[in-house]
Amino acid sequence: MFKKLFIALCVVAMLGTAAFAQDKLSGKGFGNMSGEDSIIFYEQALNENPNNHVALTALGSLYANVRGDFDKSIKLFEKAIKINDQYDLAHLGLGMDYASLGMIEEARLEFQTAMSVTKRKYVMDAARQALIGLEQE
Repeated sequence: MFKKLFIALCVVAMLGTAAFAQDKLSGKGFGNMSGEDSIIFYEQALNENPNNHVALTALGSLYANVRGDFDKSIKLFEKAIKINDQYDLAHLGLGMDYASLGMIEEARLEFQTAMSVTKRKYVMDAARQALIGLEQE
């Protein structure tokens, strides 16, 4: 059950992060870009501003969910958190990556951090559900 819930949370977080980041970076709504096109979009945005924590987080989500590259994803989330340690979506994404890799204590800490810094209900709900899922494993 945890795997199904976790996959659903990953998709929600990825789409929410990507939509938010694309809107912030381009002033346009989230379009019909494929995952690979979205990766190219965020990599180009980061070429212009390598310290954009929103783009780093979106790209981290895409690397995890489109390519399954958790090592690259974790590095991107960690860089985003280093730039802005209050960015809830970076903590949520990092927690999801850790959980996917079986790093339960690290995941728990990131989900708790996401809950402590967020003001967004969907992030709070996703982190809470992920913590419940960790307890059921």
